[in-house]
Amino acid sequence: PLLFFKKMSFQDEFTTSSLSFFTEDTTTYGTNNIVMYVFDETRTDEFIASSLVFYRQAYISDEDLTKIAVGMGTTEKDEIKDFLPTDAIIQSGEFSEILTFMLFRALHPEFNVAPIRWRWKEEKNRAVHFADIMLLSCPDETQPKDTDKVMTIEVKSRATRPNKGESSINNAIKGAMKDSVSREGKTLSFIKQRYKLDKQFEMVKKVMRFEDAVAHPYYTQHNAIAIVDSSYMNEFHIGNLDSALIKQIQNFNKAEAKNHRSMAVFVIPMDDLKSKYERLYQEIPNL
Repeated sequence: PLLFFKKMSFQDEFTTSSLSFFTEDTTTYGTNNIVMYVFDETRTDEFIASSLVFYRQAYISDEDLTKIAVGMGTTEKDEIKDFLPTDAIIQSGEFSEILTFMLFRALHPEFNVAPIRWRWKEEKNRAVHFADIMLLSCPDETQPKDTDKVMTIEVKSRATRPNKGESSINNAIKGAMKDSVSREGKTLSFIKQRYKLDKQFEMVKKVMRFEDAVAHPYYTQHNAIAIVDSSYMNEFHIGNLDSALIKQIQNFNKAEAKNHRSMAVFVIPMDDLKSKYERLYQEIPNL
């Protein structure tokens, strides 16, 4: 199966298969309007094996990797190491970001502009700029509709014991709020520039459709997600949840409904999160 996936496009190969590892739970933390995705820990080996190609392609395409290896007279295994993060904090964060990207692409296939922003990093141990993830739905940029959509996702990852009073859910919500205030426009501008440099001009035109929300309104959803080690889920991430932030989201959704803007919160607890991302990044070069 891995050989089959390796031949497929990273953009096109997001199917419901990635969702099969998770079960949606809207009741456990429903009083705080938090949706939880429960990972099937019994399928950890299968999850990692089936995700390796997706993760590798998040950093460099098949075509570019082959060209570099041929041009340098090296192997693809040697070259991919230059693109994968080695810093533990960056690995933890990007493991969670790419997982979130995979899940939301599977959940929302209507988003036809999905920048693979980890390919645009200046240095492998630095994070991406602006919003962690942005997805756009624009069937026809020449005929903008108010049903076109922008989605941003702020991702926070915590594989170790949080500090006293800390909650990654709180931190994700704060980031999503920042996306709603200032980072949406900056991210759109950044994505347009990068697509131009990559000569993906059809994507540029679709991004440009969202430059004037007054003349051409559209829906916007800002999301916050925390992917955390399950050992610290209830004591820290839920136990330290800031009720004022939850209320702020409720107020945002009420006030912005007329402007077609909304915000939602998600959480994914995983056992031994650190061992999962370490194993995945160790195995990617061996594809």
